[in-house]
Amino acid sequence: MTLDDLAVTMGKLGAGRWRLDVEGGESIEVRLEEVDVGEERGFHASGRNEDLEMRYELTTGPQPGGSIRLRQRPMAGEEWEVVGALADAAKLG
Repeated sequence: MTLDDLAVTMGKLGAGRWRLDVEGGESIEVRLEEVDVGEERGFHASGRNEDLEMRYELTTGPQPGGSIRLRQRPMAGEEWEVVGALADAAKLG
């Protein structure tokens, strides 16, 4: 699946539990609360993992395409850290 297809598919399937596979092999389970795909904004999703006490944000540039970037920050923190580019994702349950 191309990254364009992945962004559109995630936009259609919407919020819920997702497994995010990051380039380099790391997998993170996230409950996405907001998923939006549009020509003006591109792809944007945000969510959290309560067990890890982390918030997550996925974004592309304007218009879906190119890499989907994943950032994280502690729920109690303010500083975002880049995790990497998304390689794949699967909606869980």
